[in-house]
Amino acid sequence: RPGLLSLREMPAEDLVSEFEVYATEQFCIARQFAAPDVVVLPACNEEKDIPAALFSLSGALRPVVPIVIENGSGADDKTYEYAERMGAIVLQCEPAKMRATQLGLQASRELFPKQPIINFGDADNLYPKRAVAAVSDAARAASKNNDDDGALVFGMGVYDHGESLAVDIMRTGRLFRKAVERKLKGESPMPYGFNYALHTDKDGRVVEAIGSLDPLLFVREESEICIAALSAGLVISQTINPNAVVYTRSDLIRNLAEWRRFKGAPMGTKVQYYERNYPEVDFSPNSNGR
Repeated sequence: RPGLLSLREMPAEDLVSEFEVYATEQFCIARQFAAPDVVVLPACNEEKDIPAALFSLSGALRPVVPIVIENGSGADDKTYEYAERMGAIVLQCEPAKMRATQLGLQASRELFPKQPIINFGDADNLYPKRAVAAVSDAARAASKNNDDDGALVFGMGVYDHGESLAVDIMRTGRLFRKAVERKLKGESPMPYGFNYALHTDKDGRVVEAIGSLDPLLFVREESEICIAALSAGLVISQTINPNAVVYTRSDLIRNLAEWRRFKGAPMGTKVQYYERNYPEVDFSPNSNGR
């Protein structure tokens, strides 16, 4: 197997052609289990990255079933095709990450009702082999401490392929520092959407609560998911386990100055960011201004 970060350098078509048989075999085996680890990946115009994300998941420590929710990709984009060739379960919906998240949650519960844990990530993530298992196990432990009634647990991420290695290290370091500080203070974790696991409650309250959220949300959607989880009686926590780490691209925000503008930026700035990186998608705020 090629090194994890070297997957970023492989052309998507080459990666699919070389590894589609292997990945499909691994995911087909995983589907035979009643309760495999499930990873939901909303994906819009991700043809360059979805093959690498899926190939990295095919080498996971435990059987993994990826569910790719293609939402709003351009007519010439190959996200759906590549995900299907790599053996993922692929579904489609209209644009918006929240809508895709809701569909992925619903599909995972219907397809694997004996698996109460659903992992969510980004389609440009790269997964070390222990990452999914580590976040899933943390969610299981947190739910157990909540009288087996559900938990939402955030993993960690390492930024890569940014403006420079120094910027990636700085951004990653800040993320880890903030996570540790908040955990030590007993504060709620920052809701990073690229790596988290949801352990559903006994009665399905959280599935209903998340399903009732505005499907047009495309920024701050993880914050809304946290609110929904708390309303359903789940606990929210952060795992600092070094195995619970994924690699996530930082080059969509092109430099340090742009990152500083984006961090905590008003809606208009974030709309500009999404419009630049996903030109085929209409990110106009909905009637609620989101």
